[in-house]
Amino acid sequence: MKTERIFLILTLLGITILFILTNFQKPTAEGVIYKVTSTPSSTTILLQDNPIKFIILNEAQIDISKNDFIKIYGTKQIGPNETIVFVNSIKK
Repeated sequence: MKTERIFLILTLLGITILFILTNFQKPTAEGVIYKVTSTPSSTTILLQDNPIKFIILNEAQIDISKNDFIKIYGTKQIGPNETIVFVNSIKK
């Protein structure tokens, strides 16, 4: 019984720490949208004065348009010719 309580407390503590850390995450990029291109499986965003391509996979609907200021949170992938960010979330 004691080990079950210890595992429960450690699990709750770990979830709390992860929740706190995600709230302090800095955006990968922020700026004004230059171009939005949508396909059925993904959406590609380009920002003004930023050469990085931002890709959103399998998103149903996105409420963004050209000239909106956004903050992008995601994972950066550096390739031989370009840098791509796979977007986790977007905030206006």
